Amino acid sequence: MANLSLTVNGAVASISGNTITITVPKDGLQNGDGNTAKYAYILGWAPGPTATPPATGQIAADTVSLFEFGKTWTSWGADPAVVTTTATTDYSYFVLKGGDASADAGYTYVLAVTKQSDGSYALSGWENGSSSTDVVNSTSYTFTGPLTAVVGTAMTVSVAANGSGPATDTVITFSDAGAGGTFSAASVTLPKDSTGAVSASYTPANAGTVSLSTTNSTGLTNPSPLSVTVVAEAAPSTTYALSGPTTAVAGTPVTLSLTPDGTGPSADTTVTLSDNGAGGTFSPATAVFTAGSSVTDTVFYTAVSSGTISISATNNTGLTNPGALSVQVASPPLSMGTTTVTTDATTDIPSITTTPSGGVSPTFLIFRGPQGISTSALSQIASVSTLPYVDTDAPCGDLQYCITATDSSIGTAVLDGGVADVTIATKADTSDLSIDSATYHFIDRPDVIARMDIYGDMPVGRGTASTDCVVQYSVAGKVAFTLNGSAKVNGQSSSDDPKKGYSIKLTTKSGKKTQVKFGSWNAQSKLSLKAYYLDRSMCRDIVANRFWCDIRRVGTYPDNMIFPADAVGANGATGSQPASAPMSTDGFPVKLYVNGTYQGLYIERTGGDNDDWLIDDSNPDHYLLQFDHAGVADWQNCNWYAGFNYEQWDVASPAMSGYADQGDFQTSNPTQWAAVTRLFSFIESAGSSSVSFAADAATYMNVASWIDYLLFSEVVANSDGVANNLYLASWDAKTWHVMAYDLDETFGTYWEHTASSRDPVTIGLVTQATSYSTNGNGVWMLFWNTMQPQLTSRYRELRDAGVISTDHVLSLFRGFASAFGDDELMNDYQVWGFNDQASMAYVMDWVSRRITYLDGVFSYTAGI
Repeated sequence: MANLSLTVNGAVASISGNTITITVPKDGLQNGDGNTAKYAYILGWAPGPTATPPATGQIAADTVSLFEFGKTWTSWGADPAVVTTTATTDYSYFVLKGGDASADAGYTYVLAVTKQSDGSYALSGWENGSSSTDVVNSTSYTFTGPLTAVVGTAMTVSVAANGSGPATDTVITFSDAGAGGTFSAASVTLPKDSTGAVSASYTPANAGTVSLSTTNSTGLTNPSPLSVTVVAEAAPSTTYALSGPTTAVAGTPVTLSLTPDGTGPSADTTVTLSDNGAGGTFSPATAVFTAGSSVTDTVFYTAVSSGTISISATNNTGLTNPGALSVQVASPPLSMGTTTVTTDATTDIPSITTTPSGGVSPTFLIFRGPQGISTSALSQIASVSTLPYVDTDAPCGDLQYCITATDSSIGTAVLDGGVADVTIATKADTSDLSIDSATYHFIDRPDVIARMDIYGDMPVGRGTASTDCVVQYSVAGKVAFTLNGSAKVNGQSSSDDPKKGYSIKLTTKSGKKTQVKFGSWNAQSKLSLKAYYLDRSMCRDIVANRFWCDIRRVGTYPDNMIFPADAVGANGATGSQPASAPMSTDGFPVKLYVNGTYQGLYIERTGGDNDDWLIDDSNPDHYLLQFDHAGVADWQNCNWYAGFNYEQWDVASPAMSGYADQGDFQTSNPTQWAAVTRLFSFIESAGSSSVSFAADAATYMNVASWIDYLLFSEVVANSDGVANNLYLASWDAKTWHVMAYDLDETFGTYWEHTASSRDPVTIGLVTQATSYSTNGNGVWMLFWNTMQPQLTSRYRELRDAGVISTDHVLSLFRGFASAFGDDELMNDYQVWGFNDQASMAYVMDWVSRRITYLDGVFSYTAGI
């Protein structure tokens, strides 16, 4: 059989309980061979919802298989077809298949049957004139028409049956309850099964209120009467009305309506509007009434300011003008622009603003903090009613600002202008400052927090030119020195932090080099002001260095000296004594002010110069090497097994002719090259197992210092000291010691590392498989793999001595933190923020868990 384009016109489906009755008119099926009497039908059924026929359109041949059809065809033609079936499932679908005398077949659209939550069934889905709703004859009808009319002017009234139309033709009779008006037809007929509207006209005879009603011939429910207000025959306009809202918002248009009375003016009329000097605008400028028309004209009015405004109207044809319209205008709601920051060309002081609009006396809150933190962590620094805000207390560094605002127009809501970043390096004139002329200054180490003031221009970042300034140092209100300085931003990765550290070379009034000696420290010609933006406790670097020295001092002479005896013997450093050489870095806290503005809490730290390590660069046997990732060195490409790479090391001693930091000196200084590469060649050979590391290490290394450094680094998690922040020192050009340096990334703080990588039981140099860097750990793995008995023994010695203990580390933190106190730390937090690694509770928990973990690694039990 060929598919027909079958349609079902006028078919209906109804349901009673779960019985579905489908009625198809005798000529309902179209597009067959034309022999209607030969049409035959068969009902198909399909379950749902797993097998779902198309929602619309006729089913296709490949969809027919979803349906189960009856076995017997039913033929009819003279009478409508009636098919009944039963709904038995929650979802089912029905379709009629039609055939004609030519044996062609086609399919109707799908009828969907869905069980409802109350147990009843609903029908849907038929189209093309078919209906899937129950057939309900009319029980009532509607009566509609206008509620106002004019004497002598016809108005139209209409009636329409509800449901599917009345069961039989129904006569509707009109009445005006004796008001004297006339209907165009006294009655109209609603045809059987029709819901179309039938109309008549009514012409009132007298002014007043008329009640129009209807009755019907078949017992339908009559609608309520229409109450129509009838007015006398209209006359030409004598006046007009002005209407509009009584409230408005400045800047937002409102609509004004102007309507003439009666039938409109006798002549074209122009109406001119005025807000009586309030400054608003009308669009269009005038309204126009056309002669003989009472059509309303509209004008848009936009107020420009808040207050009570009186809008009046005049006309050019003598109509009576309406009374003025009083409008209460409010200011528009506050809106914010984008926060922007500019700096003064002379002082570099920032000015913060946005472009707000609207609002009623808004209040602006100014927030400031270091770049990179969330806006919720910024500190509020001001509350102002006008912008811009000039932040004369801005510290130097990488800052971000945010402006929020609120006012009575938005209640308690706060509008945010977003953030703006800026780098501040304030400037000031120092010509009126008195500079010291002395070339040497002896100053006690302060027992209270000192104050450092820097005046002048400040550098922006690492790599930028040094700037001239004046440095003034005072303790307890007494100035100890005032010297010229040349400032630059210090640090490597830390130079990118918002809070900058500074290195300042000092000179006298005449420009000569000068030195400052703080207590027992070696005299220094430059200051090193450490910002410690990452370590918000401000303690880790100094505490870790002191902890390192404590570890090195445990034991017996000479290993407990940190340095070998010949470092201070006949071959020792000139002008440097052990009491002055910390053999690490040390520091004390200062409050730093820049051009009179509080910059934060800083640590004045020893610079790690040669004499801090008892190194004399004029002595050919004194070597000092610093691993420096400012070149190509870093944790990933440092390979201890690849020999000496001059690009990764600064040779600070001995002094070599023609040498530049991290430069090749193999040809220019072969003796020094041989002394340096001797150690690295041994490590390279040991890494390839061509020599015995354990047996030969003492020929090249002070093994005790290397073992102590490994254990120290494991305890404090010295991730930055694996192959970056460390020194190698030798005082005989043969035996090399390891020295700790720059330890702010310790005790659970790491640069750009996640919280999980700070966990004290999952990190390590060699005690974890997931160590910091395979290549960077090379030399340390040699110790781990060949000297575990020595490592275990030394760990036990340090634990028994109480140096590696939570109590000892806590005492070091407390001792250093007491030098500045909580109040000063809070002052710094207000400017530069806080992080979760800053608290003493975090540090102590981390240390305790770390030592417990290492006790397990080294099988340590106290007292055994």
